[in-house]
Amino acid sequence: MKVCLNLTPDLRPDATQFSKIAYFDEPLIRTLNCLDLLCQMDNTNKMNFFKQLPQLLAKFPKRPLLQKILPQICAEFGTPELVPFVLPSVFYIAEIVNKEEFAAALLPQLIPVFSMERPYQARIMSFDNPESCYDD
Repeated sequence: MKVCLNLTPDLRPDATQFSKIAYFDEPLIRTLNCLDLLCQMDNTNKMNFFKQLPQLLAKFPKRPLLQKILPQICAEFGTPELVPFVLPSVFYIAEIVNKEEFAAALLPQLIPVFSMERPYQARIMSFDNPESCYDD
């Protein structure tokens, strides 16, 4: 990072070198970058990403989970095949928020999922995690 602060512009890293700085290789930063690239991924890559996501979410503070991550992962509810892969992450967030945050941020996103006919796993998963809907 010290190289970025150099007074001589020629000694500062260019955009390619800047993106290779160790800071950007940190797991939380990589997770946020992957979330930003979701629209460019195919469903198989998205499924693989969402399988790993719940373990990574535990490292994030609550505020980015609610304001940055939740909207991006809930946007994937529009693809029924991805719903079973997205729900574990949403349920993790549901477990750490209070009732007001759940009602404001999560419930409006989950109501359409509960009424989905397909995939059937979405309904099963929602019934397997009823405590996330009622606990603080």
